[in-house]
Amino acid sequence: MDFSNLSEIELRRKLDDAGLAARLEDSEEWGLFREALSRIEKAAQEEIVKVKASDMSRITELQMLIKICRNVLKNILNVAIAEGEIAFNEIKERNTSLD
Repeated sequence: MDFSNLSEIELRRKLDDAGLAARLEDSEEWGLFREALSRIEKAAQEEIVKVKASDMSRITELQMLIKICRNVLKNILNVAIAEGEIAFNEIKERNTSLD
């Protein structure tokens, strides 16, 4: 099937309707990945309480790691969408074909 003629809105709607994220999240492989992330998050939470209050750099790193682990799929998709939009807009500005 050729999706090249779809507008950005139509393409996003089809992706949402396909439920790819839901199918991925329900898979055994994603379950393993989620468990690994859960353990990383737990270790970071345990470490953050042991870090000296003056070590703001390490505290910030651990807070970011915890946030990433909690929302990994959403973060991956948001980054991919943002990078795609940046590339698309750059191509439009250069007036270059997408082909």
